[in-house]
Amino acid sequence: MSDPTSLENARRRATIAAILGLDADKISVQDIGQNLMQEGVIVDLSLSRWRARQSLDLDDLGLPPLTADEAKAVSSIFKLGEKRLLPDTYFNRLVALERVIYRTLEKFAFKSPWGSFVPATAFPAWKEAHAQAAADWFALRDEIVRDYPQIMALLREQYAVASRRAYRVLNKMEGVLDAERLGDQETFVRATWARIKAAIPTAAEIGASFRLDVSYSLVPLPSLLASGSADASETTVEALRSRVSAAEEAEARRRKLIDDMNREVLAQARAKKEELIDSFLAGLVVQLRGLIYQVSVDTLTGLEGKAAPHNRSLGALKELIGKVQRLNFFGDTEATAMMAQIQGLLDREPKDRTPAEIQRVLRAIGTVARSSLIAIGEEPRSARDVGIADAPSTSEIRAARADLGLVVVEGGEMRAGRALELDHDLLAAPTGRRGRRVDLLGDEPPTGDGGAMRSRRDI
Repeated sequence: MSDPTSLENARRRATIAAILGLDADKISVQDIGQNLMQEGVIVDLSLSRWRARQSLDLDDLGLPPLTADEAKAVSSIFKLGEKRLLPDTYFNRLVALERVIYRTLEKFAFKSPWGSFVPATAFPAWKEAHAQAAADWFALRDEIVRDYPQIMALLREQYAVASRRAYRVLNKMEGVLDAERLGDQETFVRATWARIKAAIPTAAEIGASFRLDVSYSLVPLPSLLASGSADASETTVEALRSRVSAAEEAEARRRKLIDDMNREVLAQARAKKEELIDSFLAGLVVQLRGLIYQVSVDTLTGLEGKAAPHNRSLGALKELIGKVQRLNFFGDTEATAMMAQIQGLLDREPKDRTPAEIQRVLRAIGTVARSSLIAIGEEPRSARDVGIADAPSTSEIRAARADLGLVVVEGGEMRAGRALELDHDLLAAPTGRRGRRVDLLGDEPPTGDGGAMRSRRDI
């Protein structure tokens, strides 16, 4: 009886291998993953500044000391949250610009086990976009420092309005406070502002608090496996032996213990390395094809019942083409072919393309992308409402691939210059999530001109 987990992993690897134009038995070879991992960099962003907000407490209301019962009564009326120490016009812009900085990295990067992986093909564009986003953020910092006196005046005015309102409410709380203990209104207002002002740094301190650091690193792999050969075990064992001083009668036992330990350590490290490489490669494929699927479905949804595509939909398709060009550094030629189909539609005059034609192409793209995501083990959101089956059948996948000019499987074997034959059990293996059969027949390797398979590189 075959192991379902092993079968699923083999099927997953075979799918990724086909997409990358590789033999399935090479999917975990160290050179593949390491070569790809060296074609990009892990980018880590560290952003910090004065946060311009604090928790609001009773003292901020300018209240005199309260007894336990009084504090309880006050807290039953006021739901204290946070106090803003910048006017909304500045505070909200800061938050928005910081979101742009992080989303800019997300736009040009893949998520990986080590963080945001930016391929070399997207790195220049990311640097340019990041520089602009960072410049906008620091420009707002300079604006805050420049406008500090006006900001303080505006805050004082806003807190005066709020504290006068608080005073009127508190002054009406019978049995809790009295006017004598609360003081007069303007004294209350001044005391409230004094507490707020004390929590606000100087203009120079605010300016100095803004920091944006970017660090780069290569994808780390276990150094123990650098050589990737059996010699590593012997080298490690000899190094350990040289540090052990033992009696002659105990040497054989110690050697065996050290040998056994190193075999187990190396076996675990190799398994971990293969798992990391598999995860990395799967992440590339899933994120790129997931992006294609998402935009296709969103555009199809927007086209429902429309006489012509909206400019936003056309803009999303143009942006998708650019993203795929930047992120497809690992050689998914099918993704490139899908984008060529979309570009062909966009290049036409509006009168020469109909919504029905756009829908036909996007449904085919969505079907192929969804089938490959399912084969890898993902479950993308349903698109039944726009004509894409939840579990595309073999005939639906073949029709979609034919419509896009992609290679079609015949007789359980991928015909594309060189045969890539998949085990029958893999083709018939069920997915684990819904128990529905999803054939690999829809996920064949890409072809170039003349039907010859294009391999990304010789390994």
